[in-house]
Amino acid sequence: MNAMNYQATKNYQKIQVEAARPERLVLMLFDGAVKKLGLAETAHREDRLEEFHSHVVRVQKIISELLGALDASKGGDLAENLERLYDYMLRQLSLALVRRNLEQVEEVKRLLTELREGWQGVVDQNASEENQSTAEEEESQPSQETRSPLV
Repeated sequence: MNAMNYQATKNYQKIQVEAARPERLVLMLFDGAVKKLGLAETAHREDRLEEFHSHVVRVQKIISELLGALDASKGGDLAENLERLYDYMLRQLSLALVRRNLEQVEEVKRLLTELREGWQGVVDQNASEENQSTAEEEESQPSQETRSPLV
C-alpha cells in the first residue's frame, strides 16, 4: 500500500472511531483483538516470533482498554464477571508469550470471539430499538403536505 492510501485508510479509521457510539467502539476493539490474534497465530506458525510477540502485546493492550472501560456501578455482576474474564485472558496471553505457544492464544481468541458475538447482539438490539423509536416518533407527528409557495 502506498503512503497516500495508507494515510487515507488511517484517516478513515480515525473518523470511524471518533464518530462511533460506545457500544460500537467495544465491537471495534473485539474485532481488532480477534484479528490481531489471527495474525499472531500465523506469525507463530511461520516462526516469526517477534511478530507473534508484537501482535499478542497489542491484544493485551486492547483487553486492558476493555478492562478499563468497565463500570461496576452500572454493570454490576456482569462488569465483575467481565473483569475476571479479562484478567484471565491477560494472564493467558502472558503465558503464551513466556511459553511461545499457541494454546493460550487460541483459547483467548475463542473467548473474545464469543464475547464479540454476544456484543454484536447488543449492538443490533440497540439499533433495532432506535429505529423503532424513530419510526414511532415520525408516525406521531402530523404529516404536512408540501405545497409550492406559488400556489
